[in-house]
Amino acid sequence: MNIFIISCGKAKVNKKTSAYKLYSGGFFKKQLSLVRSMGATKKNTFILSAKYGLIPCEEIIAPYDLKMGSKGCVDYNFVNNQALKLNIKNAKIISTAGSAYRIILKKIFSECKFPLEGIGGMGLQIKEMNRLIGKNRC
Repeated sequence: MNIFIISCGKAKVNKKTSAYKLYSGGFFKKQLSLVRSMGATKKNTFILSAKYGLIPCEEIIAPYDLKMGSKGCVDYNFVNNQALKLNIKNAKIISTAGSAYRIILKKIFSECKFPLEGIGGMGLQIKEMNRLIGKNRC
């Protein structure tokens, strides 16, 4: 079974809630739509958060203001230990995460696919996600 990993987003609701409801930005929501079109469920989808690391969609978390790569964010060792505990270290990973997140994921997982890798800014990535969502619906 594939494991899907999407990246967190800056825009968040202002209360503790399940991870997939915390992030309110359009880019995050588009990532979620894309992986769902590829067969993702809440059980095989994780969000890679700059503060919490790999979190299941249903996990309750609080809002925060932290960006991947900044002081205080999670690092390779933290996320690697989570992958081991979650028993997904040897899974096939499909991720829409951005470059700062991919650096960590590529070190942890031996088999990763990044459908947005190499595609310019957020606008182009959203366009590509729309294309892929349409392709997956056929």
